[in-house]
Order: sequence, then C-alpha cells, then structure tokens
Amino acid sequence: MCKCILKCLLLFSAPCFGNNLQISSVTHSTVSGNHYLNFTISWDNSWRVSSNPGNWDAVWVFVKRKDCANLQWHHASLSSLSSDHSIGSPLQVDAYSDKKGVMLHRITDGSGNISMVNVQIKLDAPPAGNYEYKVSGIEMVYINQGEFYLGDGASVFSFKKGNTNNPYLVTSEASIPFSSNGSDLWTIYPSQNTFTIRNLYPKGFNAFYCMKYEISQGQYSDFLNTITQDAFQNHYDATKVNDTRFTISGAWPLMTAAAPDRACNWISIDDLTSYLDWSALSPITELEFEKICRGNSINFPVANECAWGGNQITDANTITPGTNGLPTETVDDVIATGTGLANYSNGGIIGPLRCGFAARSNATRFEAGASYYGVMEMSGNVFELCFNADSSTFGRSYLFNGSHGDGELSITPFPGYSNQNWPGQTPLDFTEQYFTFAIRGGAWSSPLNPTATQLSISDRTFPIISIGAGLPNPDGKGRSSAFGGRGVSRR
Repeated sequence: MCKCILKCLLLFSAPCFGNNLQISSVTHSTVSGNHYLNFTISWDNSWRVSSNPGNWDAVWVFVKRKDCANLQWHHASLSSLSSDHSIGSPLQVDAYSDKKGVMLHRITDGSGNISMVNVQIKLDAPPAGNYEYKVSGIEMVYINQGEFYLGDGASVFSFKKGNTNNPYLVTSEASIPFSSNGSDLWTIYPSQNTFTIRNLYPKGFNAFYCMKYEISQGQYSDFLNTITQDAFQNHYDATKVNDTRFTISGAWPLMTAAAPDRACNWISIDDLTSYLDWSALSPITELEFEKICRGNSINFPVANECAWGGNQITDANTITPGTNGLPTETVDDVIATGTGLANYSNGGIIGPLRCGFAARSNATRFEAGASYYGVMEMSGNVFELCFNADSSTFGRSYLFNGSHGDGELSITPFPGYSNQNWPGQTPLDFTEQYFTFAIRGGAWSSPLNPTATQLSISDRTFPIISIGAGLPNPDGKGRSSAFGGRGVSRR
C-alpha cells in the first residue's frame, strides 16, 4: 500500500482564506505502516480567554484525496484519536469519532498571531492506490454551552415570551412549545402556527463551533475545483462574474477568485448545503444565530441591537485606496462613538467586503463589528441562510437534527448536491427551501436605517424567504447577490 500511495503522492495546501490562514509545507511520511500528513499552520488574531466570554478561536482542518486513476476527489478519513496527531506550542489537536477532520486551537489563554506551527495528522487506513492529497482549513470560534435570550422586544417579528414583548430564555436543548401561551416561545410573525420545536433541533444551548467568517470566494472556488464537472455546473453561474463584486471565474477545475478573501455572494440554499456537506460541517439554525451574536444570559437583550451589542451603526462606505480585492481590504470610514461598523445600505460599496475587513488586533468589538464571541460580520455584508423555526405547510426545518456532512456529494440523479437528507435541500424545490430557511443579519443591500433594522440580531423580517422590499430577488436557480452563509460543528 505504501509504495502505491507514494508513487503518485502530490501534497499541497488548499487556498485558505479569511484572516490570513495559511497551511503550507505539506509532506507525507510513513511510520510502521501508518500514514501521516505534515504541514505548518499560521493565522492572525487568534485568542483564548478564561474570563468572559471564556472561549477561543480554532481551525477546522480536513483532507481531500484524489484518485490518480479516475481523477475524482473524495474526503479522506483521519484518526479519531487525538493522541494519534501532534502539534507544536501553543496549539492542541481535537479529533472526532466521525473521522472527518480535526480542530486545532490554543491550549491556554493567550492572544495574537499563530505563526508557522508544525502539525502532523494521521490518515485513517487510506485505501490502496495512487492519490493526491489536499489539506484545507476553515477558521472557527467556540461558542460556550449555556443559557441565552431570544428576541429583543423591538425588532421586526422578533422572538418573544408568550403573549408579551419580553425576551425568551433558552435553558436547555429540550423541546420548546411554540405558542402565545404563558412562558412558551412565540413570535409576532403574523402567520405563525403553534407547534413544538423538538429536542433534536439545535437550539444553541449546547456548545458548538461556528465559522469565524462567512464563506469566502476563495473557499468557494476551492470547493468548485474538487467536485466533478457535472456537479460544478450545478453550483456555478458564469453570468454573475463582476456582478456585485463576485469574482470567481475560469475553467473547471482551475477556477480562481480575483478577490479570494471577499465574502462569497450569489450562493443559493443548494450551494450552501453542498459546501457544508463537502466540508463536513452543518447548517446553522436561527436560534444558534442569536446565541452567537448576543452571547450568554448575562447579556440581556438591547432593543434593535446588532451583533456588536448596540443599535447604532457606521456604514462601511469607502474602501481604503489601494486595498480593494486584496487580503488587506478595509475601509477608512470614521467610526462614530457608540456605533458598530458594518457593510450595508447599498451605498458606496455595491456588494460584499473582505471577510473580517474590520478585524484588527487593537479594534474594539464595536469597531470590528464583532459578535459577543468574536464571530465576524453577523450583521451586514451578506445574509446568513439559517434553518428557521417555522411550522408552515411547506417548511421542513422542524426535521433538522443537527447532523454533519460526510465530505461526499451525490452522484445521481443530482450531481454535486448534499446527500445528508437535510430538510429543505431538494434541488431547485424553492417552495420547500424558501419556507425552511430564514435569512438573518442583514446584508450589503439592506436599507439604510439609523437603528439598523435588518442588521438587528433579533430581526426576522424574513423568517421565510419571501420576495419583497429590501431583499434582492433570488434568480431562477435560487441565488441572490446578497445571499451568503457559514456553517457550524456540533461534534
């Protein structure tokens, strides 16, 4: 087996975008018949803190292998034992029973850049044959277990406690009655039916990891290059190039993004679920969305608050000269005191900005537009596609059980689509999809408003994806210039 693998082994790092994540110097080694991938990892603005919020950032690392005989990419299994992997200070490796990837993060409290740390991960019994291997990474943030509030008593169609305007406290992952009675969870969304959010639906109480940034155009192009050609045709539209700052172009399997660090727009629900299945992550729910933004129950909701904890906003309108499309892309708008920075209002910037465009080592939470836990761009840039909490005739979100992707996509009859049986992912079935997913957090195109409106973390203007004011209409394949997204790991 060893000779067959080594004969055609070509190791390289995948483009890793976000906040200067770099995976490099990848090599292969064998010890006593066991196969390892060795590489270095670096990324900026890392942290771990014991005080509030008591969390850390991380990198989800997964591996793809290409069979040299048929040139098809598949997800590579990694050892499920953390002790089988090794890493240099100040990081540690967490492995998982599904063998789909590993999580790298700081061991002890600290902050700053991670620079050129050596990593060795063990492949889990790779099959005989000739392969190329590709190592990919996605920056993540740990969201602690704990109680938190839903709703702020002011935002459009906000969650609330029964027939009041008080926020609702989530105290566990147990089922939640959804009605206007007493202490049940409810919303002022006018067509909502009574039902029960079952215990399997992820509510955000349990700990999980969330992508630090929205899917970037570089990450999405890497996805396109490692799926089959017929699958690629189902997840790419060349007519969108240079439309609202979308820059992915080329010929499969050599697609590139002119602005790889920029948040990816023109994503449909089909595109998002396929990307998350491919990367062995999972879609987010709108309850988790509010937990990520607001934090735990020590943070009582503020009316119309955005991800940074306030309801006043400075619009990112002017790209700093010489940075447009670069890994350093930022804006030079003066951030007024007491406001958070976000890309919205369809003003000077017609499309999304770089993932983490406001993140700096010395920035405050407001200046960075960051959530309580340090997740970026949860208000503005592109809408977050989330499983909703809805009981409509066509909606299927109540069937979601929080499962993760397996790294593989369907072959027939719909090439390249998620095969995880997640609700609302029937290809091009927009009736079911639009009633199963909400869009949260606002986007670059959200209307200008002093109190942010759609950017408010409790705003549910679109608990189902309807066509109306303030929402760029999805095209015939379900894509919108304002749609993007991210995933989570609940392992």
